[in-house]
Amino acid sequence: MADACYTARATTKQQVLDGINKLTLLTNEHGQYTHDAILLLQKGIRRVLQSQFNPSDPGKGMEKLLDKGVNRLTQVQSTDAITAASVLKTAKQQAELLTVSTGSIVTPTITTNAEAQEEADRLNVINQAVIGAKEGAVEAITKLVGSDITDAILRTADGSDHKGVDEYTLFEVMQVAIDGADRPSTNDVLEQLLEVINHTFDFRKKVSVNMELLQSNAARMATYGISIGVPQLVLTLLANIESATKAEYGHEFRSAMHAIRKKYAYNHVHDATSLQEILHELAGADGVRVLKDAPAPSPGSAHSVADSVSFLHSLMDGNDSDSEYTESAYGTTSDSSSSEERKPRGRNRDKR
Repeated sequence: MADACYTARATTKQQVLDGINKLTLLTNEHGQYTHDAILLLQKGIRRVLQSQFNPSDPGKGMEKLLDKGVNRLTQVQSTDAITAASVLKTAKQQAELLTVSTGSIVTPTITTNAEAQEEADRLNVINQAVIGAKEGAVEAITKLVGSDITDAILRTADGSDHKGVDEYTLFEVMQVAIDGADRPSTNDVLEQLLEVINHTFDFRKKVSVNMELLQSNAARMATYGISIGVPQLVLTLLANIESATKAEYGHEFRSAMHAIRKKYAYNHVHDATSLQEILHELAGADGVRVLKDAPAPSPGSAHSVADSVSFLHSLMDGNDSDSEYTESAYGTTSDSSSSEERKPRGRNRDKR
């Protein structure tokens, strides 16, 4: 059994090491890796860990080793040794809990020493594979970012010795690697923020696809400590749709925009629910418009923040008849008796 555990640990370590070694950590002109580059590497590492066999968490592999909190994988220790007795004890406890909760007598799933030993062997192999995955990932990360970065976690406080594999988590190693990235300037971060807010949709694709890209870019800003909430995302979404309604390829959005304007007041605080309702409304227009009729977005077509705020106010204020975004602007029908109400209300409008 000891041989099987050792094999599982060594094999998994090599598999993870080989997988991460195939990834690339991009560097800038100064030879330093950037914040975005290390986050891209982190995604690659997550995929490598996810590809590892882990019957205790099907479909997830070993990726939870990267989690910050305590879970089934992060609490595994290299010295853990599961015995037949502990398996029998656990099976009995689980049966007793089910008996209490269901009111019916539940028999333990494992009752014999042979069954218990088989299960203990299986769990010990999985645990050692987890340790191997952790070791492989740490070794690969150190190779990519440099030991001068990871030594802050992997060595003792005085730097005289390496810590054991149980004395740190993969999350800590990954975090110190992220902290060691070449930091962007404040102006760079601000520019990226404005790019998210002023994001221009490519209407050759469906609104849902454009929204996924917008949300992805917004999530990236969280790594800089900047939170872009749903209200800001809705603002950018609606500003893009408003621009589309003024073009021939976006006429199908007009009725949807009218419905959205009617449903939500100008001061409505949007949340995930209202966002989904808006996307559902726009999906109807997406289903009938011809995507190929839309042009490629031009670099100069991004909305300014001021224009976006102005747009949202005028769009949502259903009681403001002075707004240029009236019902007729979205191609909705109205009787002729309402035409007077839509005339300008300037003081001197009757003067010749």
